[in-house]
Amino acid sequence: MTNRHAPDASPEPQQKLTRRQTQILREERALNLRVAGFSLQQIVDQIPHFSYPSDAHRAIRNAYARSAPAHVVEAAREVELTRLDQMTRAIWPAVLRGDLLAMDRALKIMNHRMRLLGLNKEPSLDLERFRDELRRAAEAEGLDPDEVVAEAEGYLARHR
Repeated sequence: MTNRHAPDASPEPQQKLTRRQTQILREERALNLRVAGFSLQQIVDQIPHFSYPSDAHRAIRNAYARSAPAHVVEAAREVELTRLDQMTRAIWPAVLRGDLLAMDRALKIMNHRMRLLGLNKEPSLDLERFRDELRRAAEAEGLDPDEVVAEAEGYLARHR
């Protein structure tokens, strides 16, 4: 029978985590709790290192920034969209009655939904493709392609 407490049978001492590693683990835990539907305050209550909901929010944002797996990001987005739906349903009768405060809140919820879904962004311009198209069109018209591109870039710079 082996003595579990004998010196040669003891497990390897655990390697101490660096501050950064500990921080990353806290941030990942906060993200997982958020995806599971926890509020920021509930996350603060679960993770002793956090004192304020803003601490939990910052940790979640940092975890996302480290390229959380797409399924985790999508799950968190779905949780947030569900919450926005619940808020909208709760105030919608007041919106329909003409309550201006409820209308203001509904617009804020709608704006948040648009940001969450990426619908608030202006379409981006692929400048390299744009330059190539301009050069081709300029050549077809017998114009100096470099001059046309320079003029177009100047226009864009002035009107952004």
